[in-house]
Amino acid sequence: MPYKIKLFGMGGTVQQGLVGNVIAPKYSLEQLLDFVFKEDKPNIEAKELVARHNVDSNNISEPDFFRLVNEVYKASLDDSVDGILVTIGTDRLADIASL
Repeated sequence: MPYKIKLFGMGGTVQQGLVGNVIAPKYSLEQLLDFVFKEDKPNIEAKELVARHNVDSNNISEPDFFRLVNEVYKASLDDSVDGILVTIGTDRLADIASL
């Protein structure tokens, strides 16, 4: 049986790429997962993808943080969820850790 994972994307370098002549937010979570796992994709079911790949982590607002906290909390109460993953840039990592 596949694991049920909730994946929440909040931008960051991991979802950036070359846009024109600059590095900027570019990749969706689906694209990120396809790149990371390629042909050897594990048996993981992404139950929900909250893609915020178009926002630089420096531009994430306080309401965005609290929306993420709420979503993670709800996912933690769901017995069918085996794991929760959050992607976020290192610029705001301390802010997320404090929540």
